[in-house]
Amino acid sequence: MHDINFNISKGEKIAIVGENGSGKSMLIKLLMRFYDPSKGEVDLNGNNLKDYDTKTYRSKLSATFQDYSKFKLSLFENVSVFRHSNEDKVKAALKSAGLSTLLEDKDINLNTILSKEFANGVELSGGQWQKIALARDIYSDA
Repeated sequence: MHDINFNISKGEKIAIVGENGSGKSMLIKLLMRFYDPSKGEVDLNGNNLKDYDTKTYRSKLSATFQDYSKFKLSLFENVSVFRHSNEDKVKAALKSAGLSTLLEDKDINLNTILSKEFANGVELSGGQWQKIALARDIYSDA
């Protein structure tokens, strides 16, 4: 990546799209401070990201990568990941992530275990798991 420059307004939601191998994940990892640039700097509000406390900074961000976690837990627990569990908030996150139809399925509810290894558990498709990971990020309020 070379000479990247862009502005994101407060409250604005963006999507990073591009060809395979074009640097989308690297850009996000730089913005999240998983890596520091080998050349140049990443600025936020005119300040170098290196000047921010990493833990505090990351607590305000979320990103869904291809290598998300699949927990053999309930749908509710997979979204809330035990953070101030709130049923309405989990449902809202699922809806925002495009999974409202999942809750309309007669065989699935918030207590359904997302693994066929358990009695009455269900197996989700790869696309549904991606949306669960997205719902997890939405739920986090970052």
